[in-house]
Amino acid sequence: MLASRTLASPRTAAYSDKEGGHEARPEWLGIGLGGLLALAVLALVFVYIASSRIIARTYDVPLVALEPPTDSVLLADGQRLTGRWGCAGCHGDRLAGELMFEQLFLGRIAAPNLTRILPLYSDAELERLVRHGVKRDGKSAFVMPAKFFYHLPDDQLGSIIAFIRTIPAAEGPEGGVKFGPLGRLLLVLGEFRPAAEEVDRSVPRVPYPEPTDLLGFGEYWAMRACTFCHGEDLRGDEEVSAPSLEVVGTAYSPTQFEFLMRTGIDVGGRKLGLMSEVARDNLRHMTPQEVAGLYAYLRSRFGGDSGTPEPATADSAAVQ
Repeated sequence: MLASRTLASPRTAAYSDKEGGHEARPEWLGIGLGGLLALAVLALVFVYIASSRIIARTYDVPLVALEPPTDSVLLADGQRLTGRWGCAGCHGDRLAGELMFEQLFLGRIAAPNLTRILPLYSDAELERLVRHGVKRDGKSAFVMPAKFFYHLPDDQLGSIIAFIRTIPAAEGPEGGVKFGPLGRLLLVLGEFRPAAEEVDRSVPRVPYPEPTDLLGFGEYWAMRACTFCHGEDLRGDEEVSAPSLEVVGTAYSPTQFEFLMRTGIDVGGRKLGLMSEVARDNLRHMTPQEVAGLYAYLRSRFGGDSGTPEPATADSAAVQ
C-alpha cells in the first residue's frame, strides 16, 4: 500500500503540476496585465491632474501703468518695432492669428488673433502679458516669448501696442493652446513651461542704453534678440541649426554683416534658411544704428575689433 502510494505520488504530482500550470498561467497573466493597465490609468490620471494644476496656476504680478503714444511719428515706429520683434512670425501677417502646430498626441498651438484680443485688454494688462506672460485672468500664456520682452523699454512697448490697436479687426483661426496626452506629460516633466515661469523677475530690467554707447547698444540687442535662436551665450543652438555668432568676429566685414542682416545671405552668397527668413521678416526693420551697435558688440566679444558697418551696399539698401 505504501509502495503503491509512493509510486503513484510522482505521477499524480507531475500531472497535477502540469494541469495546474496550464490553468494558472492564463490567470497570472491576466492579473499582471490588469495590474499594468491599472498603473497606466493611474499614471494618466496623475498626469492629467498635475498638468491641469499647472495650466490653472495663477501668478501675482502687479499691473504697471503704461501710456502708449498717440503721435504719428511714434505710431510709425511702432509699426517698425512690431516687425523688428517678430510679432507677425507667430501671429500672422495681419496679426489675426496663426496655427503654429497641431499633432494628435502632443496638442494644438495657435497664436491668438491680436486684432480681437487687444480691445479686451487695458494697456497695463498688455504690459503684464508681453513682459511677464500673464493673461488677464492671472493665468500664464504658453509659447509667448515673454522672457525676451521683459527688458523692452516702455516707449518701444507703448509704440507697439498703440500701432496694433490701429489695425482693423480681422478673422483668424481660433487661438490658444490645447494639450494632448504627450503634451501634458511634457508639461508635468518641465520640458514645456508656462511663459510666466520663464521670466526671471528677480533681475532688474536692463535700462535701454544711450545711442552714443555703441557697445552697450549692441549688447542690448544681442542679448534681447539674438539669444532667441543662437542661445544664451550666442555660441549657437543645434536644435534650430543656429551657428555660433563667433563667426561675425572672424569672417564678416562691416558691409558684409550689414548685407547679412538685411537679406539673410552669408559672406559666401548662400541663403541661410532660418536666418534668411528672420532677416526678411524681422532684422530688416533694424535701424543702421542698431546694426552698427550689434556688429561692434559681436566683434568686441568674439575677438575682432569693434568697428562700425560701412554704408549699406546697393543690394542691401534695395531690400530695406
